[in-house]
Amino acid sequence: FKKLYSQAQLLAKTFKPVLTAKWEFSTSNMAELNQLMDPLDKNVFPSDFDKIDWKLFFNDFAHGLYAYDKDLVDSSRKLQGEHNAGFT
Repeated sequence: FKKLYSQAQLLAKTFKPVLTAKWEFSTSNMAELNQLMDPLDKNVFPSDFDKIDWKLFFNDFAHGLYAYDKDLVDSSRKLQGEHNAGFT
């Protein structure tokens, strides 16, 4: 149990800045770039933020976190399931 708890703490500490911080993004520079690009360049380098599938983006992001440290995530899930340590 102690090892699993330590791993869960490490997981929480590792991803806390990404998962708990308030993130605000300014897209004004990209919007301007998108307006200045010719149609051929827009096809090669899509940069229109209105066309981003945000659900897909965050799904890929979550998969990336999992791939970053699968064993640590699995340990945290095991700890949550077996010991109900209060993680949600």
